[in-house]
Amino acid sequence: MKTKFVTILCLLALTLFPGTGLCKEGCVNGLCKWQGTYVWDNGNRYEGEFKNYDLTGKGTLTFSNGEVYVGEFKSWEMHGHGVYTMSDGDVFEGEFGNSDMVKGTYKYANGDTYQGEFKDWQMNGQGTYTHADGTVQSGTWKNNQYVGGDASQDKSSTQPRLAQAQPAAEPPTAQTQTEPRKAETLSAPMLAKGLVADHKVVGQFSAIPEQSIKKAIESLKIYYGHTSHGSQLVDGMRMLQSPVYDFRSLRLEETDGDLGHKGDLDWAEETRDRLGKDGNGINLVVWSWCGGVSDNNSRGIDKYLEAMDELEKDYPKIAFVYMTGHLDKRAASTLKKNNQRIRDWCVKNNKILFDFADIESYDPSGKYQANASDACEWCKQWCKTHECPPCEHCAHSHCFNCYMKGKAFWWLLSRLVEK
Repeated sequence: MKTKFVTILCLLALTLFPGTGLCKEGCVNGLCKWQGTYVWDNGNRYEGEFKNYDLTGKGTLTFSNGEVYVGEFKSWEMHGHGVYTMSDGDVFEGEFGNSDMVKGTYKYANGDTYQGEFKDWQMNGQGTYTHADGTVQSGTWKNNQYVGGDASQDKSSTQPRLAQAQPAAEPPTAQTQTEPRKAETLSAPMLAKGLVADHKVVGQFSAIPEQSIKKAIESLKIYYGHTSHGSQLVDGMRMLQSPVYDFRSLRLEETDGDLGHKGDLDWAEETRDRLGKDGNGINLVVWSWCGGVSDNNSRGIDKYLEAMDELEKDYPKIAFVYMTGHLDKRAASTLKKNNQRIRDWCVKNNKILFDFADIESYDPSGKYQANASDACEWCKQWCKTHECPPCEHCAHSHCFNCYMKGKAFWWLLSRLVEK
């Protein structure tokens, strides 16, 4: 009913007052009851079938960044068979479910091909990656990483652009210690004081006191839930490995999962289960998003904020880090609104925030990159004229993006333990 009402209002505004901008989002051709053209205020445009004002049927969705999906839809989601053409020339053809790739063939512009299963727009499940030179990797994939199976090549010799295929990293060997370190209780004043790790703190990395880093390594035990995008923090800290920034000695327990979509609270239940185990020693909890801010609404974001707040109240001696979602050109308007909702709430309520999106929106000179995405296109240009460290892996993005996030996270950890 709401969609029908908005559509009719937009149609009247566009018909009676053309060019006035009274309605930037809505149906611009046809009534969009059974057929029509619908545009969004972010520039995205759909042409095709509707079902009683519901975007269900076959059509073409053209994104403002030039990417195009042609195929089936269900209740405003890409759902069913379709072809998605990326802005860089890559093409996926196969099955979609709730606007997520499920199974099909991904053809790269460079001639590489992956055929198999997907989840969260990544290679997840069984699949075969065929390189342009004919070499093949066939087996199990997890978050764009090759886990195992038969391969006709040395898996470390070639890294496809999307997959960054490589053997799954072995867990680091625990250092031999005479006594296990005990996780300290963070100071109450620090837990109550708001902290924001954004692009501005990246430039403060070199000024972090060495004693603060040492104390963070000695006293923190971190529980971090993330999938591929969230791994950028971890990869960035690996890039910064040194005798001072000794990431290998940091007690970081990673769990495979993220903040979900549209009010999903499985992560909160998982957190409670983990914190409920005797002797866990955890004093810092962090969860990241992986696309869940882009397709969310205000109620879904509020459910996330409320759940985090409840965890803080139930576990007053543990610090909880809030996070914004990564940049996403396909949902720029929604993402920006939802991220700002998270920021405003954290600042108002003196929370601890890792501003994921803000960090990848500014270059080191402080210049705002208005057209930035999670791929960090500006990073490539920046590194042409500045020295940038290499990395083995940075999911979905440029190594320099991970490098910045690693610096920001070390800054945050150092501030948490300062008295």
